[in-house]
Amino acid sequence: MDIITTHLNADFDALASMLAARYLYPGALMVFPGSQEKSIRNFFLHSYSYAYPFKKLKEIDLEQVSRLIIVDTRQKERIGPFADLVDRPDVKVALYDHHPDSPGDIIASLHEVVEPVGATVTIMVEQLRRQKIEILPDEATVMMIGIYEDTGSLTYDTTTVRDYQAAAYLLQQGANLQMVADVINTSLDRDQVSLLNDLLLSSREVIIHGQRIVIAEASRDLFVPEVALIVHRFRDMEKIPVLFALVRMEHKVYLIARSRNRHVDVGHILDHFGGGGHQSAASAVSRELTLVQCREKLMDVLEREVEPSLLAADLMTSPVLTVPEDATLADAATMLTKYNINVLPVVKGESQTLCGIITRQVVEKGVYHGLQQVQVSDYMTTDYQPVHRDADLPRIQEMIVERNQRFLPVVDEHNQVIGAITRKDLLSVLHSQAVKDADAQQGTHLSRKMSVKNVASLLREQFDDRMMGILHDIGDLADELGTAVFLVGGVVRDLLRREKNLDIDIVVEGDGIALARAFAERHGCRCHIHATFQTAVIIFPDNFKIDVASARMEYYDTPASLPKVSGSSLKVDLYRRDFTINTLVICLNRKRFGEMRDYFGAFRDLKEKSIRVLHNLSFVEDPTRIFRAVRFEQKFGFSIGRQTEHLIHNAVKMGFIDRLSGVRVINELKMICAETNPLPIFRRLHYFGVLEQLFPGIKMDDCLEQLFPAVRDVISWYEYLFLEEKVEKWQVYLLAILNDVEHELAASLVKRFDLEQSVSYTFLDARRQGIKAARELTREYRRQRQLKNSTLVTFLDPLPLEVNLYILAGHSQREIKRAISNYITTLQFIRPELSGDDLIAMGLKPGPRFKTILNRLKDARLDGEVKEKDDEIRLVKTWMEENS
Repeated sequence: MDIITTHLNADFDALASMLAARYLYPGALMVFPGSQEKSIRNFFLHSYSYAYPFKKLKEIDLEQVSRLIIVDTRQKERIGPFADLVDRPDVKVALYDHHPDSPGDIIASLHEVVEPVGATVTIMVEQLRRQKIEILPDEATVMMIGIYEDTGSLTYDTTTVRDYQAAAYLLQQGANLQMVADVINTSLDRDQVSLLNDLLLSSREVIIHGQRIVIAEASRDLFVPEVALIVHRFRDMEKIPVLFALVRMEHKVYLIARSRNRHVDVGHILDHFGGGGHQSAASAVSRELTLVQCREKLMDVLEREVEPSLLAADLMTSPVLTVPEDATLADAATMLTKYNINVLPVVKGESQTLCGIITRQVVEKGVYHGLQQVQVSDYMTTDYQPVHRDADLPRIQEMIVERNQRFLPVVDEHNQVIGAITRKDLLSVLHSQAVKDADAQQGTHLSRKMSVKNVASLLREQFDDRMMGILHDIGDLADELGTAVFLVGGVVRDLLRREKNLDIDIVVEGDGIALARAFAERHGCRCHIHATFQTAVIIFPDNFKIDVASARMEYYDTPASLPKVSGSSLKVDLYRRDFTINTLVICLNRKRFGEMRDYFGAFRDLKEKSIRVLHNLSFVEDPTRIFRAVRFEQKFGFSIGRQTEHLIHNAVKMGFIDRLSGVRVINELKMICAETNPLPIFRRLHYFGVLEQLFPGIKMDDCLEQLFPAVRDVISWYEYLFLEEKVEKWQVYLLAILNDVEHELAASLVKRFDLEQSVSYTFLDARRQGIKAARELTREYRRQRQLKNSTLVTFLDPLPLEVNLYILAGHSQREIKRAISNYITTLQFIRPELSGDDLIAMGLKPGPRFKTILNRLKDARLDGEVKEKDDEIRLVKTWMEENS
């Protein structure tokens, strides 16, 4: 095992050097020896795109370490528990450091590079550049931060030309200077602090088109250097998303602007003052206007140039279910319950124009009072006000908050409903904006634009060129069709976990089947369509598959039944999914390629390693989610959330597992048994009472706890034989579960699971024969102290592979196990060389005794009585003479 580590209380140079070392030592594990500086902790806490695969110290078996790579220190006392490895003769040590020599420095046994440069990561970058190793932009950014931190932004006396060259190379590799600047702090002198204080005291906030903008002013007779740095510090101190500072100095007015809001392009705004820059940072100098005139002109430009905040079209859920005005309250009640919604817009006849809204509360009270057959138009609310798709966020806030309109219809120019905004939608947006602003103000979280870039870089890191090409092609096709398309589900979840997953799921806000057909036609693929579920599978010539679905909602007529499907929005589509961690989506359309959306706190749950359902009836609607919750928990090392665990207990207690069809249960059991170690999953299912409902009388006792690992080892052993016959793992594990079950109970379980006839045979007759065979083989061995090969084959040949593996796993006697394994690897393939045609050629007439002769020849070959074809011929002739 190779380990990369650094000094205690690690800083950015240490972190950056560890990341660089990983390029030089592929496969090495990165492990901090202990604590890190607060800046590093904050960096990891707030910057999810930098979720590097560090291992915890407690996960490392120091006895298994063979090579230790130490960066940014050579002092033994500064590497924590790894100090014990330095003097071990079986551990090779490599060192990379820039600190001066000191007594007691570690002496490298493998490789040592110690150079008098400003930062250790400079040394590492030089190594990467020399070996022509490309660096990912995100990691180049961290390495740049390491150089800047240790060199005081390339200003300390220890800074060398090599540090500048390394920084320049990292810039070529895609390092983001804005991110570097946000993380690195520099100090101010007395005059700069005074100017900063005046800016703070004069600052005022204005709201323009829903955007928060701070304007600050100051005046100085003498020039104060580094005003941009002061403004930058002001922005960081006060956590301001958009800042314009106007400073009069020596008869000029300096305008400096900073923005972390993509709707406020400060570069474009300061173009009006003869200045410039880019979207997030710009400056200008005015020699003609006074400070007051500059402020007035700025306000005028802001009114014209600032983009509105989110519009109704951005917030609304679409499409929206509506109810005709002549529908009854009973009809409305059915729709509200079926689709799990609380409000229905009411529309007029053929025109489908909006004429009112009706709520669940009104409908339920009406039904309670016996008004089921009354039309909804009699009790709908008409005192409401819709908005158009271009309504901005302040207008939406006014309608929902100030006018207490809980449900806000969005209509087109013909007054037809095209969407709806609820209080929850508004609250989610406001909360999201507050979080983004807070992250941006702290300077430790990526801006929206950077988040998009970094998620795209994660895609490039995880997928090869072919897969990236496919994703781009899907996005481009969606643009042509005028639809939004997203990568969704487990592949996004595992992308953030940095785990490989090529089960590609695509969801389309629109006609997914049309997109799948068009893609398949364009790229020479096949397309398998499931119109009922609005899904399709694109099948490439090499049988690689991509699942495509239209965004849809599902409802369940009864608990545990299969869902019925209708079209819906992306957000509603995600709400129907099993767990929050599977609701992340990444946009594939060209302009927003790589933009990751999180509607339900999925990223938080991933960081907290929590399995959480999206609503309290999740396990009622689909109890198979219980199996998946436990499987994900054990597979990923996560924990089922407290509320979700409570809901599992309730679903089991209410007997919803019993309502599942046998086919659905078996499908879940197959996936569980396909995992590397199913035992913890079955143990957890037993804890929840699921096993008791599936297999009455079954308990996870010591016998089963011992049998499961044996089954796993036997299956693994068989798969490494690479024999042609494939083993059905789930059947071997279920045979183990039924180990002590009586035949009658096993028969009832087989009936419950509605198994195919061949599989039923495995669990009933073959299982019973297998148990009997194991007993007879044991008895025969005890009597003879050996087993003839022919006897072994006689007992085992009639049995399916899964039963033989089950016997092998469960048998306690070593000699019997060795004999069964010999049967599986060798004996079952032994056949006599003579055939029926050979017997005819020898003068025998075809008949029932042919089978007897050939079986006796097989036994003779198995037991070593014959070795060659001539031996078989002589033996047959002997039998013919004896029976003549």
